[in-house]
Amino acid sequence: MAEITVTFPEGRAGSRATALWETMDGGDTGEWIELLDFNDNTVTVSGTFDSNTLTMQGANLADKSDAFTLTDNNGLSIALTAAGGKLIAEAPRYIRPSLGAGASSDIDVAVELRKVR
Repeated sequence: MAEITVTFPEGRAGSRATALWETMDGGDTGEWIELLDFNDNTVTVSGTFDSNTLTMQGANLADKSDAFTLTDNNGLSIALTAAGGKLIAEAPRYIRPSLGAGASSDIDVAVELRKVR
């Protein structure tokens, strides 16, 4: 159960960026990132799940006490149990991935961030 540091392999300037949390294991959460003015975002997940569920969370308050599960464009919770991708419907101030405390896993989470005016 660790907090996984986010990286931005191609930087964070301009109209696009990729946030990457690598090698998440059971019970890990990702470091929160502030979306700034990135408002069109898609999550992709790859790796070994081994009966785990990855959810994407959002928050608007600086202390993240209002954290909630994000939804996709169909209104369904973003809760992935296998590799795949989902459009994130909301654009909260902060987002992060969170992995259930199930069996051992090795999951990489990438969020493609895009600014749409």
